[in-house]
Amino acid sequence: MQTAEGSFVAKVEVPITTLRPADSSGGRALTSTEICSSFFSAIHFLNRNILENEDPFAAPETLSSAIALFDVELRESITRLVVGPQMQSIDFFMEMGTELLNSSTGYLFPEKRQRVHDVLQFISEHLLSENKWDGDPGEQAPDLADTATER
Repeated sequence: MQTAEGSFVAKVEVPITTLRPADSSGGRALTSTEICSSFFSAIHFLNRNILENEDPFAAPETLSSAIALFDVELRESITRLVVGPQMQSIDFFMEMGTELLNSSTGYLFPEKRQRVHDVLQFISEHLLSENKWDGDPGEQAPDLADTATER
């Protein structure tokens, strides 16, 4: 929906449901809440580690988080969402129970938009094409939704 100032507001409600039940071979269940949380974590990672930060994105802790957060489809979706629409800024909100998480791109200067594009391209070319990581195989990035602003 377009607002009076020319901005767009989109609200997506995702029902809480089990998308894939646990199986007898040890595979755990997959819920819509986990999917939404992972998506928000990836958005928040880009906002905090890439858009708000000028540090090289090839730092080990940044790469470790990127490996844990992104797969090919998510990288492509976020590229289309953040870089594609040529918006000046994008604010993301996610309501989980009684918590409201938010994360903002801030003003998307052309340099910042290019940085997001470069990072997502780097992830695709160097990390997603390889199914290995030189770090601790048990290492996983923290759920970045936990670090988002809570209201």
